[in-house]
Amino acid sequence: MNYKDFQAEIRGLNSLLNLTEDSIRVYPVKPSRGHIEIKLSPLTGTIDINIDENWQIGKDSLLCSYLSKGYHEHPLLEMGRDLLFHNFAHSQICPASFEVHHKLMNVVAKALKEKGKSSYTGYVCHAFEDIVVNSWCKLNLPHFKGMVIFFYDQLASSRESFSGKNFLKKFARAFNTGPRISSFYEIFIQVNLSLWGEEDDFYLLKKFFTQKKEVEDAKTRIINLFGLKDSVELQDTVEVLSDSSRWEIFAREFSLLVADFLEEEKKIELSCENFFEKQITENRNVRKKIVRRMYEKSKEKPDYIESIEVTKTLYEMLAPEIPIQVATEKKGRAFPVVPFDFEPFDPQIHSREDIDLGGVLVDAESPFLPLINFRVPRYHYDISIPYRSERKGAFPDICFLIDTSASMADDVENKIAIPTVSMIRQMIRSRFYFGEGKCSWSDKSKYHHVLLGFNGAIKWLTSQGIAPYIHYNVITFSRNTLTSGWREYYELDECKKIAYLPQFDTTIIDHRVIESQLLKKKEPFILIILSDGEIFNWDESTKAYSPHRLRDFIRGVKPVKPLFRKIVEKNMVSHIQISEGDFKPRISTLTCRDLAQWGAEIYRVNDINTLESLMIKITGKIMSPYLQDLYEG
Repeated sequence: MNYKDFQAEIRGLNSLLNLTEDSIRVYPVKPSRGHIEIKLSPLTGTIDINIDENWQIGKDSLLCSYLSKGYHEHPLLEMGRDLLFHNFAHSQICPASFEVHHKLMNVVAKALKEKGKSSYTGYVCHAFEDIVVNSWCKLNLPHFKGMVIFFYDQLASSRESFSGKNFLKKFARAFNTGPRISSFYEIFIQVNLSLWGEEDDFYLLKKFFTQKKEVEDAKTRIINLFGLKDSVELQDTVEVLSDSSRWEIFAREFSLLVADFLEEEKKIELSCENFFEKQITENRNVRKKIVRRMYEKSKEKPDYIESIEVTKTLYEMLAPEIPIQVATEKKGRAFPVVPFDFEPFDPQIHSREDIDLGGVLVDAESPFLPLINFRVPRYHYDISIPYRSERKGAFPDICFLIDTSASMADDVENKIAIPTVSMIRQMIRSRFYFGEGKCSWSDKSKYHHVLLGFNGAIKWLTSQGIAPYIHYNVITFSRNTLTSGWREYYELDECKKIAYLPQFDTTIIDHRVIESQLLKKKEPFILIILSDGEIFNWDESTKAYSPHRLRDFIRGVKPVKPLFRKIVEKNMVSHIQISEGDFKPRISTLTCRDLAQWGAEIYRVNDINTLESLMIKITGKIMSPYLQDLYEG
C-alpha cells in the first residue's frame, strides 16, 4: 500500500480522534519488527507512523486465509486504524489520566520489585492497561481485527528474526524447537483472545502458542483474577474491566502472576506506544509534577522512578534561588540558539547557512539521499550571552568537598535525648527520606541543607551565565573518598550522582584523591569545603581522636594537612564548619585554625537553616570580581 494513500485514509479519523490535520505523519520506512509501528511525540502532539510499502502479503497463506473470511481492508490500514483507536481509548478509558497511570505504575513497580523484575514495570503496566482497553475497543468497534493482525505481524516477524544461514537455527525450526515468542507475550495474547477474541482469531495465532502447561495455568489464573470466564458476554467483561476502583488490585495480582515469565530479551510490541508512559519518560516537567506532588502530600517516593532520579529532581526544585546583584552593566550579544519546529531543507527557499547539522529528517521528497534530508529550524530563541573576545576561560572552576560522615544524616530538629517509640514513629511519618537503606537522609538533616546549598550555587552560576563555561568537581569523604572528576557543564549529573550517594560512615580523607584531583590541577579554582566534624587524618596528632574501632585502620592512613596547605595557598578556598549548640570541637578547631592561617575563608554555621544561602553567597562573592572584570573588558 502506498504511504500517501495510507496517510489520506488514516487522516480521515482526525475529527473522530480529535486530531488536527498535521497530527498524523506517515513515512515509507520499514519498522525494525513487523510492517507498521506508531510513535507518539507528546511534546509536539504528533503521531508518526512507519509502514512497509513493500509488504508481500500474498506470500503469507495463513494471513491470506484469515483475510478471506468476512470483510477486510488492507491489513496495514486495519492495523493503523485499530492502533489509533486503541491509543485514543487509553486517554478516555484506561488509565484516562496521569494520576491513575501513576498509581498503576507504582502498584506494578512494588509487585515486580518483590520478584526482582523492576525493570519491566512500564512494559507490564502497559500490558495491563492494554487488556482493559482492547476489550473496550472490541465492544465499541465490533470489527477490531486490526489488533489481531498486529499481534500476528509481531509474532511472525519475531519468528523470522530467528532465521539465517546458521545450521542450528534451521535445524531448530525444522523440528519446531526454536524460540517462538516469550512466555509473557504468549500469556498476554491468550488473555486478550480469551476475553474478546473470535474463533478465526484463535486459528490465526494458535501456531505460535507453545502449549506449555505453566503458560496455560497463568492465563487461567488471570481470567479468574478478573472474575471472568470464557463464556461471559463481552458487555459483562468490559463492565468488570472498566471498574477503575479495582484496577490497582488487578494490576498488582496480574504483575505477580506474570513476573516469573519475564525474560531478558527484546520486548515485543504490545500495541503502539503508551502516551502516559512517554510523557513520564520524555517530559521532564511531568516527572517534576509527579515528584513534587509526592513530596508535598504522600511523602512516599514513586517506586517506578529511580531513587537517584527522585533525589535529583527534588533538589533542583527545592534549591533556593537567591539573586546576588553585581553592580556592573552587562554587555552581550544576541545569538540565535535553541532551534525548534524543524522542516525539511528546500533548495528553492533555504540557503546552506540555514541548515541545522544537529540531525536529519525523513523526507520522501528529499533532493539528496532517498528519504533523508537536512533539517532547517522554522524558529529559534535568541539569548544574550556575555562575552569578551580577547579572553577565554575567564571564570575559575569550582569544586565542592563534602563531608558524608554518619553525623551529617542527623536530624537537626530532633533534640530529644531519649525519644519515645510513638515520637519516633511520628517523626518518621513527618519526614521525607532521600536515598536508600543505611545511606538515606531526611529533609530535616544537615546533609539535606548541604545539598540545597550545592544546587542553589549551581542555580546561581546558571542565572549569571557562568555555568556553561566552567568545570565542576564533587568530592565526598567518609570511609572512602569519592570524586566525580572534573566535569563540563553538560556532565553535571555525574557530579550530582556523587553528592546523592553519601556513605554516612567515619570521617577520613584519602590523600591520593586530593592530590590527583586538586593539588595537580594547574589553573586556580574555587574550593568550598563542608564538614560538621573532625577529619581524623588531618595530621598525625589527630589520629588519636579516632574511635577505637578505627585505630588500626587509620594508623596507616596518610595525613592530608600538608596537601591542603599547598591547595589553600594557590586557590580560593572557603571552609564551612557546620556545628550545633552542643557541639564540642576538637580536631575541627585545629582544622579551621590551620586553614585560616594559610588564607582560607572560614565560616561557622550554628543555624543549619542559613547554610544554603551562605553557600550561594560564597559562590557569588568569589565569582563577582570575575563578572565585573568580564563586563568591563
